[in-house]
Amino acid sequence: KLGLTTERKLYSNGQTKYVRGIYGDYSHIRRLKINGPISGEDFAVLRYLGGYCGWSDSRNVMGPLEYLDLYDAQVVKSDAIIAEDRWFATDDKVKEDNVLPPFALRRAYSLKTLILPKTLKKIGTRSLMECEYLETVVIGDDIETINWNAFDDDVALASMYILAEKKPEMDTEVFFWRWMCNNYNPTFDAFYVRPSLYKDYVADNAYT
Repeated sequence: KLGLTTERKLYSNGQTKYVRGIYGDYSHIRRLKINGPISGEDFAVLRYLGGYCGWSDSRNVMGPLEYLDLYDAQVVKSDAIIAEDRWFATDDKVKEDNVLPPFALRRAYSLKTLILPKTLKKIGTRSLMECEYLETVVIGDDIETINWNAFDDDVALASMYILAEKKPEMDTEVFFWRWMCNNYNPTFDAFYVRPSLYKDYVADNAYT
């Protein structure tokens, strides 16, 4: 529907295909809303539109996507690889429904506002790291677990809205991964939660 064509290649296992190239005019795609299921190859395309080319480990300066609304999308399990990444020999896939996997939108440099799916239950580690212009994240109603390392080096992230009906568990990556990263954690100007849960968040050291 976006008028794009993807080039797909076989992974080293000789069975799984992954996105290796994208062709078409996407220079005008600055705002995008997605409905319905999304999975591995969709994330590869979104990263590319958002300013990062995984297979060359370089900026895609023609990828201007700055506003991405996934509220009515649903992350579904898939055998498709999220994206080749030059510095990460990974075969990461979407292994569970409603879980944002590692590298899902890593280095989507142009992205400024991200609205995550309402049905998302977990934000996985490294899934949004190094999105250097990301300013605002909206986290949906069904979220249960947030891995804080998902936001490593998101230096511009200032506002987070958590729409969850109960306070999500805040998790972190294993300690040695933190030693390997710069870990410039976000400094929030505003942090929004349901008013009825405010005291629960304030009492939780993971948030304060």
